[in-house]
Amino acid sequence: MYVWLDIVGREEKRIKRLQPLQRIALAVACIDHAFSVMDEYLAAYVPKQSLGMAKQAIEALWEFLAASKKKKAHFSDDYADELQTINPGEDDPVLAPGWGQILDAILRACDMARGEDTKELIMDCLGYAYQGVMEMAIKLESKGAKTTERALRYFEKTSPHCAAEMRFQLECLHALEPEGTVESALFGGRCFPS
Repeated sequence: MYVWLDIVGREEKRIKRLQPLQRIALAVACIDHAFSVMDEYLAAYVPKQSLGMAKQAIEALWEFLAASKKKKAHFSDDYADELQTINPGEDDPVLAPGWGQILDAILRACDMARGEDTKELIMDCLGYAYQGVMEMAIKLESKGAKTTERALRYFEKTSPHCAAEMRFQLECLHALEPEGTVESALFGGRCFPS
């Protein structure tokens, strides 16, 4: 996540200047995107019922956002409670690299929708969504774990999955707050191939 921190992490002030519902929308869009990128991969490792619960929570977050445009909406605790039952703990076997991270991102977004401080949780949501994709990419694109900072940085810079996820997050931010450009956030377009 070193390159993500360099690129998306440096936009934290802009992200935190968004209105609370905009921050939730950014989180949900990025989580939904990451989940859709990982869907086929996760289906090979994660029980169908667990995947369904995660998808239902994402759908409920979208419904919450749509309802919030018209009036103050309520988000049910049930989704987060259900996800907690399938969220792997530190000592649990890893079903699929990235699964725990995407669940953590969804749980943080549920917390935001239930009224917790969106300024504190937004970067966690974006980071976990990205980390889920990165973990999947490491499994699919490389042989063996990347353990050194240098190896991880190189992997992030050369992985099409990582580049696409960072680009998506920055494009969403740009759509919500069009003061900056995606290209300037990507070091003038020099960091990743198009």
